[in-house]
Amino acid sequence: MTKKVRHPDYHRSWKYKTKYGITLDDYDKMLLAQQGKCAICKTDEPGGSGERFSVDHNHGTSEVRGLLCCNCNRGIGYLKDSPDIVAAALLYLSTNGYYGT
Repeated sequence: MTKKVRHPDYHRSWKYKTKYGITLDDYDKMLLAQQGKCAICKTDEPGGSGERFSVDHNHGTSEVRGLLCCNCNRGIGYLKDSPDIVAAALLYLSTNGYYGT
């Protein structure tokens, strides 16, 4: 009995199609349009366990918004994808100080 060998991207392809409704080609086109960088912080290092950018999507509509690094994807998730909370966080940091650029 021989074991069926699948393409190395089989699971990723299946996940993108079933969870987000996109193909690997769609992912690659988005990454090219974003110049290989996170849509928020512009890093070219995705981070995370898979070392690929996360497919960001609207949890209410399932519409894909873009590709994010692990930190930005988690950050907006922790902020409940809420523009109001993000604005409050921006005001807080602007008022109370922050580090970085």
